Amino acid sequence: MGALQGSMNYVLDKLGETASVMRAEKWINNVLEKSKEFLAVLQHFGKLCIAKLDEVFPQLHRFGKICIAKVGEVFPPEITAEQMKYWVQVATPYIIGAVVILILLRFFRGGGGGSNAKMMIAPGTSRAVKIPRPSFEASPKSYFRDLRGK
Repeated sequence: MGALQGSMNYVLDKLGETASVMRAEKWINNVLEKSKEFLAVLQHFGKLCIAKLDEVFPQLHRFGKICIAKVGEVFPPEITAEQMKYWVQVATPYIIGAVVILILLRFFRGGGGGSNAKMMIAPGTSRAVKIPRPSFEASPKSYFRDLRGK
């Protein structure tokens, strides 16, 4: 709780310093601008998550159908409940591991993070950083202000 309180005090101090330098109207515009930038990032993140879920669910459904068909082939209807319980206990860790590995492979195989946004070399970074072009074009003023602030 102490670290959280310290972080809050730091943010409030910084806001107080900023507010004393800026007029109220300018400060409100600054907060609104930062909020819009945050919402754009949050919206982009949400779209990426939904796209990944759309890719994963059909594969999990297909994998479940295959597993059920295999269980029907391996275990005939005359098998006892105790035998089935034993085989389920033996197979569960392997099935869970396989599903996790398949999900991780599918998620990380994309290479570029799945973003379709055009990228550009960030100005002032000596070609070391690439940023999404639409976010820069939306507000180059805020990009350069943040760059000088660092």
